[in-house]
Amino acid sequence: MSSASPPTVRRVALSPSGPALSALVAGVWRLASWEMDVGARVRWIEECLALGITSFDLAVNLKTAQQIGVTIPPEVLQRAVKVIK
Repeated sequence: MSSASPPTVRRVALSPSGPALSALVAGVWRLASWEMDVGARVRWIEECLALGITSFDLAVNLKTAQQIGVTIPPEVLQRAVKVIK
């Protein structure tokens, strides 16, 4: 008995010569509130990738991060689509 492959999410090209990302975006804004350990988070990401989801949305509040002593690395900020100060 063979198992069927899971469906995959279609990709959308950002430009004719640019990257193609999954049409479905996995939101991780409240990932910490899911109360998953690191292993469970890794498995969730791997499952998304197996389904063809390659786009992940993450929001970081810079003011709050600064207030609680969390430093966002410059290379992360450089990759941000939008930075609101």
